Amino acid sequence: MNSINGALRGIIQIPEICYTDYEKGEEQMSSHKEAKYNVSQIADWLLLYNQANVDNNEADLISNLKMQKLLYYAQGTSLAFNGYPLFNEPILSWTHGPIVRKAYDRFSETHDSGIQPQGFCVKKPNLDSIDEALLEAVYNKYNRYSAWELVHMTHQEDPWKNTKQNEEIPLSVIEAYFKNTLYKKVFDGTLFDDIPTVEPLYRNEEGVPVFPAEQ
Repeated sequence: MNSINGALRGIIQIPEICYTDYEKGEEQMSSHKEAKYNVSQIADWLLLYNQANVDNNEADLISNLKMQKLLYYAQGTSLAFNGYPLFNEPILSWTHGPIVRKAYDRFSETHDSGIQPQGFCVKKPNLDSIDEALLEAVYNKYNRYSAWELVHMTHQEDPWKNTKQNEEIPLSVIEAYFKNTLYKKVFDGTLFDDIPTVEPLYRNEEGVPVFPAEQ
């Protein structure tokens, strides 16, 4: 547990709180500061990072459906660990899980195909190092799943389950859920138990958070 907690503290800002506060049901939500980026910038970063892996034959192109889920998990992880949203655009509850309408519409012409970055004027955004580290961690954890596996995962989670179809999932609901689940896994030492044979995150010589198998 301590090694995982320590590894995560090296890449994401985990507030000094006791998980027992959340077990007691006490609300300790952040004030939801304004996001530093927009959803297009976060999507561009994910596409470019993924393209580097595609070029090395280590990943496939990201579909629009998968992009929506990566944006959702990135937003939730940032709210839980860093206390602020990555983007301000609302996340909606749709049939196939959470989506960000602005990003969904941007890539809608790709249908089920992978998104080619060169076809969407993708530019490398200037992100703070703490946010890049968080996005790398989220990508490494969730991109290994297929789009439909991610859909199934979000369908088991309270933010989607407890929001009516086509309505916005409140940031406070996303934050509360991710704090409960992610903090519990950090303190229990089970954050990566749902990914067989994968070790906790650490940094390589370039300072990039990676899994040992991907170094």
